Formats: sequence, structure tokens, C-alpha cells
Amino acid sequence: MFRRRAADVVSACLPQRYRHLPQETAALSTRLEQLSAQVQRLTDELTEQLASVDRGYQGLLERLAEMSRLRGEDRAELTTVAARVRLNTDGAPTVTPQGHRTVRAGQPYLDSFYSGFEERFRGSRDGIEAKMLEYLPAIRAVERGDAAVLDVGPGRCEWLGLLEKEGILAYGVDTNTRFVELGASLGLDVRLGDAIEHLRELPDVSLAGVTAFQVAEHLPTALLFDLVDHALRTLRPGGVLILETPNPLNLAVGAAEFWIDPTHLRPLHPQFLEYLLINRGFVEVEVHTTNPPSGSFDLGSLGDAELRRLGEHLNHLLFTGGDYAVIGRRAASAE
Repeated sequence: MFRRRAADVVSACLPQRYRHLPQETAALSTRLEQLSAQVQRLTDELTEQLASVDRGYQGLLERLAEMSRLRGEDRAELTTVAARVRLNTDGAPTVTPQGHRTVRAGQPYLDSFYSGFEERFRGSRDGIEAKMLEYLPAIRAVERGDAAVLDVGPGRCEWLGLLEKEGILAYGVDTNTRFVELGASLGLDVRLGDAIEHLRELPDVSLAGVTAFQVAEHLPTALLFDLVDHALRTLRPGGVLILETPNPLNLAVGAAEFWIDPTHLRPLHPQFLEYLLINRGFVEVEVHTTNPPSGSFDLGSLGDAELRRLGEHLNHLLFTGGDYAVIGRRAASAE
């Protein structure tokens, strides 16, 4: 009774706009309790959903781990099968009477290996084609008539593609079936076979040019002499021979990069190839350094003359062209 009268008194004393405040406060309190309960319910549902997602995620990780394990087992099994297939092919390594295993050029698995090797270490076809542009003037200068240019070991056919764009009759001979198939897919004339043996069988003065890019370093000395001799024999007067090979005068190439390729026999000094062409009868023999690496030591800030000489020497050793080409031609009839 007292509380009701007290409330009535307070209510009577409050301004009209505040008289419903206790009821509104009670309603808000009730609403707050309802919202709190709703938030708690949503929180519980979200927690359960997160737990379910986490369980699913853990299950997925376990399945992925199992798939990875199975994939590894499959890969190991396929690797074993592939190795057995390679060993059972006609081009597989043979065993000599002394028990040594030998590898013949043109083996199917070596063809596949070298095709991928070129992609990784030689550079893109477009990039190599751009670097070969500098050799075009030597070919354009030849009075070719109906004679073709023979490219020995055309590989990915960058040079043959460039000659085709120039309208120059050319073909290649390669022992690698992958490269022959690539040439055919590009609409180029690439023939499967031994290019030096092909040269031996050609008639005299039948070619306008012979080119061999990154081939000489793969050849034993006797075959290199054969290549040069038969190139001279088969070239028309004024015909050109171009041999490009890694430059051992670049220290990084001669000491390291050259040996990435397991089929390289040995680096060839520019003076050796230059003299070889001169000795076998070529004229106007020139050495062209190509493909220089980017950068060099800045010698402008070196005040000491001895340091500048040392810097120049290091620049020559490290930043000279990574490749070089020896270019010679068969003497014209009047020479």
C-alpha cells in the first residue's frame, strides 16, 4: 500500500512526459532480455556451425594427405614403369663386351629430355630468333639461285623459321625426332637423320649456305673436321658457313654454364675455329661475339689507373659475349 501511494505521489510530482518512464523502462528491459537470449542462441548456432566447418576442414586435410600419398605412390610406380619401357626400347643403352653402357644419339628418351632441356636453358624461341637476326646479312649476301641453306641440327627451328620469313630456301637435318616433329608442325622442311652423313652424300657445289648453331661443341674433333670439309665441298662459290658455339672466353660460360649440358664435349676457343676454317680453305673468315650478358662493372668512379685496368680485365672475362660465331665463305670462282 505504501509503495503504491509513494509511486502515486512521485507520479503526481513528475512532469506529464515522464509519467510513463517506469513502464517504458520495464518494456525496454524485457526487450533487452529477449535480444540477449536471441544473441546467445545465434552465438551457440554459429559456434556449432564453426565446429562443423572445422571438422569438415580437418577431414578434407586428411583426405588430401591420403591423396598426396597415393599420388606419390602412383608417381613412383609410373616412374618405374617408364624407366623399364625406356630400357626395353630399341634405342636403349647397350652394353659393350667390357660391360660399359653406351648411349646412342637419337634415343627416344634422350630426344624427349633434350627437347625439355632446350626449353629450360636455351631461352624462348622468340628470344633466340631475335638474337639470330644479326646473321641474316651473311646469308642475304650470297647469290643463292635455286640452292638451299642447310641448317645442321636445327633444334627448335628458330633459324629455319627466320629464313622462311625472309623467303630464303632452307631445310634442316636433325637426329632428334621431337625437333623434326616440331619443324613439321611449323610447316618447315626438317628431315630426320645424321646431318654430317647427309652432307657427305650431297653433290659438290650444291648449297648456298651451311649453318650450325650450338652444334660444334657436341662433335668429336674428327666429325667437326668432316663438317667443315664437306661444307666447303658442297658450297657454291661465295657460299657461307656459319658456326655458332658457346664462348669460353666468357668466364661464367667456360667455367660453369657450358657444362650444364651433359652432351657438350668441350669448349672451343674462337681462335681454334677461326684457324680451322682458314686451314680448310675458307676465305674472309671472321669471328663475331654475340649474346653479351647484361651489365658490367662501372669504372668511371675508379680514380686509380691500376684498378681501372683490373676492372676492364674483369669486364672482359665476365661480360664478353656468351656465344661467338665463326663465319667464312667459299672463294668465288674469280678469287
